[in-house]
Amino acid sequence: GCCFDDVPANRIAMCEEGHIFCLSCSRRGAEVELGYRRTVLKCMTAGCTAVFPDSEAVLFLSKPVFEGLLRARQQSELKMAGLDSLVECPFCSYAAIVENDEDKEFRCQGPKCRKVSCRLCKALTHIPLSCEEYRKELEKNNVLSVQHKVEEEMSQALIRECPKCKTRFFKTEGCNKMTCPQCHTHMCYVCKIKIKDYSHFDQSPAGQPAQKKNRKYALCLLSVDPQLIMQMLIYVFFIFSNEYQ
Repeated sequence: GCCFDDVPANRIAMCEEGHIFCLSCSRRGAEVELGYRRTVLKCMTAGCTAVFPDSEAVLFLSKPVFEGLLRARQQSELKMAGLDSLVECPFCSYAAIVENDEDKEFRCQGPKCRKVSCRLCKALTHIPLSCEEYRKELEKNNVLSVQHKVEEEMSQALIRECPKCKTRFFKTEGCNKMTCPQCHTHMCYVCKIKIKDYSHFDQSPAGQPAQKKNRKYALCLLSVDPQLIMQMLIYVFFIFSNEYQ
């Protein structure tokens, strides 16, 4: 809206039809238009279809905003012209006429972009690789990235952290009652909580039902072969990585 305050003549802006606004109201109206990515600033008077000419807009817009408006208008006009030599940046709204068809790179001059892209596949420049070679390289790197992530997850699955001193360690053999090598706190390898003794574990003979001892939770197994866990993780790794090949 407009404030309708009385302001000095040097603090007003006028649309092409002569409607007058203070610079503050003109600036707020322009911010709305620019927010909709419009390249012309319409008059705020109801029913008026006129716009603020650039000679007026420069009075209430900051220099960076005014220059950005001019660039956006230029880009819009270029796109509407439908020129065959017009090349658009795939990463922003910048566009420019490029006469040299032999140049396979497009150098964006957008102040917040400045990226160099391939005119054929629209990706970041990958010279001297061809588009097909670059695509294969991306696929290869993606598979390696997935494999690296899975390998890290496998390592993390075997590592345990002491609930007291936070020392990290892992086991290669023995039962699931682990002792921190730093502070000697006892913990369960399965559920990772601090424990006192073997009463935390199910020590039923093989083939016998698990001991309940009136507990609200299931007892952890006393013995789980870490090599078996590793084999299971490796199996999951191959299943997971094959999906990306």
